[in-house]
Amino acid sequence: MIDQANPAQEAVKREMYRASMDDCMVYNPTDDDFVVDWDGFKTIIPAQDKDLGWGKGMREVKRYIALYYCRHMKDKLINEMGEKKAEELLSQRDKEGKDPITDKYVESKQIWDKTTRTDDPGAMAKIYPTLFLGVVREFGLEFSEEERHASMDTRSTEEKVMEELQKRKFTPKAPEVKPLAKEAVAK
Repeated sequence: MIDQANPAQEAVKREMYRASMDDCMVYNPTDDDFVVDWDGFKTIIPAQDKDLGWGKGMREVKRYIALYYCRHMKDKLINEMGEKKAEELLSQRDKEGKDPITDKYVESKQIWDKTTRTDDPGAMAKIYPTLFLGVVREFGLEFSEEERHASMDTRSTEEKVMEELQKRKFTPKAPEVKPLAKEAVAK
């Protein structure tokens, strides 16, 4: 529904919707397909060695699916790196002959605090450019700026007609006198 009271906010909402429908290219750097389930519709981002028509490991999807995919794949990759690092730290403790950690708080402080977190800006900066390759096509920009704004006109028909009428200039004219037809004069 269009908010007549706040057209600026409504314009932002329309632009957010328009941008969400852009076609974007994403890449899957793993050996497993990644399935995005959005409203019951499944989209497969193929594994790095699999080609579904866009190139190996690549898929063209709408921006909202691309963002969802990138967020979840980034978390998966960082969590896998964290688990690998934790295993290395635990095996290093074993090699050094230290007692196994029985307290989960101590394990968290000594092992898991040394791993990468999913909200680490440095890790995100490295991973996101690999996953999100870019915008292929922008939705709704095939029209000129005027055509886009014309299609977004939310005024009533009466308001549009009145605006056109208000642009008219009045010019007084003498009444036009039409000569009578010869048949009418003969009677």
